[in-house]
Amino acid sequence: MKALAIAAAAFLACGNAAHGQTARQVMADIRAHGASAEIANFDRHGWLDDLLDPVASGNADWIAVSAALFPGTDAGTTEALLTALSQALARNPQTVLQTYGATSRLPDICTDRLIEPPPDVDLAFRGAVLKALSDIRDPALAPARDRCLASFNR
Repeated sequence: MKALAIAAAAFLACGNAAHGQTARQVMADIRAHGASAEIANFDRHGWLDDLLDPVASGNADWIAVSAALFPGTDAGTTEALLTALSQALARNPQTVLQTYGATSRLPDICTDRLIEPPPDVDLAFRGAVLKALSDIRDPALAPARDRCLASFNR
């Protein structure tokens, strides 16, 4: 009986919050309730990493979610999203540049946002991002790529 109660509580918690939802479901929640409410929901339940991890993975749908969430962010959530997007550059620079290339956020994304990483981790991260950006050949993304590379090389 106790196991059933725990399972029911877990099911209800997931059903009433954005935890475990797809990017499409989160976008629907943003449209229905606003970006601030969706961020507050993630934050209130301690699920912000559930939002940041798929953004950092470079998943295109979650990068789109990040853009929809920015209008509702506070300083801390803004920093967290920028860090996730900076990490996404190594995995899916095309989508990050397509989404943010013409925005004022690009220089904040195109920087090493790791906080006091070990030197080998920092070098590996910077190398992966710079290689991923350098591999972009799409002429439409060239201006954003060049701005991003310039920001990373400062």
